[in-house]
Amino acid sequence: MNRKLLLLYALAGPLITPGAAECQAHSHGLPTVDLGYEVHRALSFDETASIYNFSNIRYAESPVGDLRWEAPVAPIGRTSGIQDGARGRVCPQGFPDWFAVTSEFQAAFAKNQASSFNYSLVKGTVESQLASLTEDPYATTPYTTEDCLFLDVITPKKAFDQRDGKKLAPVLVWIHGGAYVTGNKVDGSAGNPSRLITESQEDGSDGIVYVALNYRLGGLGWLAGREFQANGGIPNLGLHDQRLALDWVQKNIHLFGGDLNRVTVSGGSAGAGSIIHHIIANNGTGKLPFQRAYIESPGWVPVSSDYQDEAAAALLNNLNVQRISEARKLPSDVIINANAQTVSSAKNTTFAFGPVVDGEYIPTSPGLAVRDGKFNTDVTILVSHTSNEGLTFLAPYVTTDESFTSYLQGLFPSAKPCDIDYIVDELYPLSAFNGSWYDRAISFVGDLGLKCNAEYLVDAFQKDVFQYEWGVFPAFHGQDFLHVFYDGEGRNRTDGSIIVAYANAFQSYLGNFVKNGSPNGKGLPRFPVAGSDGEGVFVSEKSIHTVKRDLVSEGCEWLRTAELWA
Repeated sequence: MNRKLLLLYALAGPLITPGAAECQAHSHGLPTVDLGYEVHRALSFDETASIYNFSNIRYAESPVGDLRWEAPVAPIGRTSGIQDGARGRVCPQGFPDWFAVTSEFQAAFAKNQASSFNYSLVKGTVESQLASLTEDPYATTPYTTEDCLFLDVITPKKAFDQRDGKKLAPVLVWIHGGAYVTGNKVDGSAGNPSRLITESQEDGSDGIVYVALNYRLGGLGWLAGREFQANGGIPNLGLHDQRLALDWVQKNIHLFGGDLNRVTVSGGSAGAGSIIHHIIANNGTGKLPFQRAYIESPGWVPVSSDYQDEAAAALLNNLNVQRISEARKLPSDVIINANAQTVSSAKNTTFAFGPVVDGEYIPTSPGLAVRDGKFNTDVTILVSHTSNEGLTFLAPYVTTDESFTSYLQGLFPSAKPCDIDYIVDELYPLSAFNGSWYDRAISFVGDLGLKCNAEYLVDAFQKDVFQYEWGVFPAFHGQDFLHVFYDGEGRNRTDGSIIVAYANAFQSYLGNFVKNGSPNGKGLPRFPVAGSDGEGVFVSEKSIHTVKRDLVSEGCEWLRTAELWA
């Protein structure tokens, strides 16, 4: 993790944990798996949980040189010797400077001090701290590398020992979040799934085989734009990386005791947003490499062609080149530095890079695709959002109608003035939030980039979707992730808000969903199918209970078709 990112993480709090550490475990005597292109040995065995950890398995050739900004390529040839994945792998990262200020506001909100938040003072303090950094602010750790397309497989010994028979265990694949610019396969929201895997065996079954994957981030994984594509560039490389990893699971997971016909893909935030894009890819044609999807707070905001061009130009400018063909020849450290620099300067509420409508793999936006029936229906979905999604991403200076208008004009420079006025005066008027500027901002930003994406899925699937809303105060983005992947030892009790009973319940819900396609189980509060009346679950401080809501809210329906990003 570079020094600047470490400071941003410190200011932002523990929502995302930086990269994997080098594993020091001795793997001699542990089992091996022959993947054809290499023999991989388990790195460790957890005797308490009785699970093997096969770490850092290559699923693609190194995306450098001629393969930089190209579609991922499955491993070629055969590597000699036995691989044990002892070296940590983290894809090049970046993080916007504005996030540190917003995170300070989130902390104030959680302490019920939002009304006294001093934006100018906090912004000045953060800028001073960033400016005081010495040496190279974008220096990285030894684990950061472009050669990062690796995945982990964690499997119960019982499932692994029976892999040659007909009895195979269901599979849970985790795609990490991080706004498409940061994070890794062992990030803070799912860094230790051992408790979840152990709990999944309590019914006497073989449990769950768990897979987590890396994919290219920032300008290396999500570069787009008209000139980039006109010169043969491939947008959405991060999605193509994920798809190759999912295809790897289909081809190889049986070697670890997993059933390729019972795969649940899961992800939070950017990981969840990625899953939606795979569901709508190619207008929903073709077979998906998974049968179920657990989609937590799906994060994605449409990006205009102009903004894609601006981000691409900024990256090239920071690389001091004019064309991607020149950038392919640059040293890796220069690429990594320029990517972090480009992301750091992203404007408020944006992250510079992310999935785009490319006219090929992603023909149209998710909201329109599911409305028009251009999505794959061969999947059962469990989808969630929190009550205050926008809290993590709002601009803490939009305190008046005037500043809100100015913020929207900066976010959507090509939008018609009447559309901006409609958002300010009709869809999200300050009066609807009892004059609370931050409640309005939370609602708008949360709808725009997260909650609407969840609502569109519920509307589209209805009979094949379960939904819940996490409303436990402060109900910020990702709060439920910490419960689902709570390890029982406090390592995920990072913000003091873990409710152990809820962690137990949601780990059971997820285990049931992965195994049976329904979260319901003995002793758990009922989890209804959404249906046409939008029935779902609400999680409050006091209980987990059933509620009903509109499938798509007025604001989300308007945002789905609004021409804000032309």
